[in-house]
Amino acid sequence: MKKKILFISIGLIIFISVIWISIHIVSSGKFTKWSHTTALEDHFKNGEAMYLSYNFSWKGIGRPTLKQIEFIKKDGTSITQDRDGFQIQPYIEISPDGNLIGAMDEKTAKNEGLINNLLPFEDFEVDGDFRVVLKVRFQGINTDDDISMMKITYKKYGVTQHQNISFDDGILMEKPN
Repeated sequence: MKKKILFISIGLIIFISVIWISIHIVSSGKFTKWSHTTALEDHFKNGEAMYLSYNFSWKGIGRPTLKQIEFIKKDGTSITQDRDGFQIQPYIEISPDGNLIGAMDEKTAKNEGLINNLLPFEDFEVDGDFRVVLKVRFQGINTDDDISMMKITYKKYGVTQHQNISFDDGILMEKPN
């Protein structure tokens, strides 16, 4: 009887350890945004798009696959493409020749061939550092509706996870006085 209790106890400890390690591996890791780009509100007056890029890094176990990106306004509501002043399309920038977008209007980005370096955001597998480029149109009139947070949805080891990343500086920059 004592041997049976001992084997059950050891089995239970091993089972709990495996579960705890698995949870730790799946949930470890974090995205960090280490650059920020804004554009003057005047750049959006003509209705044309601006491309704005942001440097990110992934630190953690595994290689997450990006699934979705959502933008949260300063008032806490999510941006919807059809009813708000913003229209935002995310991309991943790969640049074999070192030419990066930074902040650029759509016409210039097309003329310089830089949009050829953009990959779809969804299903991109992250490994270390990467660049997110947002194609942004702003046709609103209220800069108080600017972005304050980005919510990244990703999958790692088959588990869907979310991380909020601060966008305190927003996308719009007001004119200097």
